[in-house]
Amino acid sequence: MLKYLFKALFTDGTILEQNQNDQSTTTPNKNAFYDVLQRLNEVRAFALYNQETGEEWLTDLKDGHFEHNQSPFFIHDEELINKRLVFFKRNSFNALNGQPLSVTYHLGFQSNKMDGSNVQKVIMLT
Repeated sequence: MLKYLFKALFTDGTILEQNQNDQSTTTPNKNAFYDVLQRLNEVRAFALYNQETGEEWLTDLKDGHFEHNQSPFFIHDEELINKRLVFFKRNSFNALNGQPLSVTYHLGFQSNKMDGSNVQKVIMLT
């Protein structure tokens, strides 16, 4: 069972929701995030929902804020442009027996400062 499921909000107002089957709605043998990747330039906001606690974490690619249970906050104080979604899971395993140790979810965005330099703003959820 996946601990966090995502919802992607697109600029046209449509929402794509992941379910526990984690299957693409358009392409057999692909996961639900594949559908997001097909419209990556249209992602307006991206949220993760904890299936055990109901907690919500969101990143808004329009203004760069994050939210925890609908309470907004920023993790930067400079103006950022050209925000692009960053989302991935990292699985850790015991090197001796191969047993899973933990899963972390990384959520945020990559963007540019006004001087053109690249920066990432990412939160990590366990």
